[in-house]
Amino acid sequence: MGAVEFIENGFRLHGNKIKLDPYQKKFLSDDSVFRFVNKSRRVGMSQTIAWEALYRALTYPNTWVTLVSTCDSKAKELMTYVKDALYSHMEVMSELDPDYVKNNLRLGIKTKSDIRFVSMNSRIESIPNSPRAARGGNVTDLYLDEFAHYQDPETLYSAILPAISLDRGTLSSKVTFISTPLAKVGTFYRLWAERGKNKHISYHKIHWSECPRLKRKIDLIKKSMDEDQFRREFCNEFVDEAHSALPFSEIKACIDEELKDEMDLNTKNPVYVGVDYGKVRDSTVIIVIEIEYERVIIRHIKEFQPSKDNPNSYSEAAQYIIRNYKRWNPNRIIIDQTGVGEGTIEDLKDIGSIVRGETLTAGYKDKIFSHLKRLFLDRRIVIPNNEKLINQLHAIEKKTTTSGIIRYTHPTKGLIKHDDYVWALCLACYAGQIGGGGSCGAKYIGGSTFNMNSEDNDILGSDGIIFKY
Repeated sequence: MGAVEFIENGFRLHGNKIKLDPYQKKFLSDDSVFRFVNKSRRVGMSQTIAWEALYRALTYPNTWVTLVSTCDSKAKELMTYVKDALYSHMEVMSELDPDYVKNNLRLGIKTKSDIRFVSMNSRIESIPNSPRAARGGNVTDLYLDEFAHYQDPETLYSAILPAISLDRGTLSSKVTFISTPLAKVGTFYRLWAERGKNKHISYHKIHWSECPRLKRKIDLIKKSMDEDQFRREFCNEFVDEAHSALPFSEIKACIDEELKDEMDLNTKNPVYVGVDYGKVRDSTVIIVIEIEYERVIIRHIKEFQPSKDNPNSYSEAAQYIIRNYKRWNPNRIIIDQTGVGEGTIEDLKDIGSIVRGETLTAGYKDKIFSHLKRLFLDRRIVIPNNEKLINQLHAIEKKTTTSGIIRYTHPTKGLIKHDDYVWALCLACYAGQIGGGGSCGAKYIGGSTFNMNSEDNDILGSDGIIFKY
């Protein structure tokens, strides 16, 4: 029995009989050792590889399936697909063939990341991307989910071939690279661009229009993002980086998939807060960073969206800062007061002198964004996998006017028609002057305001504060 028949007859999804789409059938019927899938988001391929993993483990003896994800939480999510499918299979087969369930579905080990079947001497494991993923052991089937988003994918790719067990009796091993595309950089893009040369790789391209479930929602999806993001995430396109002031490859290298949002910062390290106050119809964004050794780490992000009854979100944000700043214990809070006036600073007067307002002129924006970009290029910033933050960072464009003035612009529609996250982060990072005059990682001695233009290694602030570099 082939994979398609096995899945359609042996599983249920949300209690319903499964009818696979043509692109799923084509993928499941592909006997190639190496398969490469450039897919749209939300076409059900994570579910598909979970079904296929179970088919392989329950059909071929001595199968070892390894599912690799971008991070631990994604690995757990993919294993949930596998377990839900297994329970569905048990339910269906209990009615059709009870002896099959008793003989074939007896589990030897079942953990959060590993399932083993006694009768077939087979297993399925789901792990995050790491050097272990390339060691292989007796792995026969390797699935690299969202491969374009991996840290250091080239090293993993180079280690795969010698690690995979290619001759396992009747079993033909499989290595599957599957991802939505990013920019025209990286291993995933290179393998796609060289598809005419790589005769040993079978290529699949899954456009959103091939998924009947997406056709009913696509207009709403288009309205939720800018054109470049839609082309990349739903139309299989590797969007050129030429327009972006901060290439996606540089942003991706600084993402920590496991970084959690924290409110209570029990640390002796310097902490800084950047606030981009929203004007009418714009959000107000607060970003809290910690300077740990030689890195800037985003610890907390809070967005306040305007409403019909409250079109100016900064008053709500000010109260949030007043309630919580002692939990962060910041050395400095920098606020964008462009267009909102001194009143925004007055709202926070009870906090004290650690609060300072800045007007984001064209020159000041260029200074603080250039500083932020340097942190990304030097890999001295760690950010969470926050979709709005990442998309806004990548959407910023740098342009020079005919009069020589540098302007930073952003799209004017969809989810990325704002840049609040970007300037809140710029203000927080620049507040500490990390990397501006010396080593990345200021050692805070005491006090608050400092001289941005000092050329000394010890930066002396206007109220007698010293930052050691």
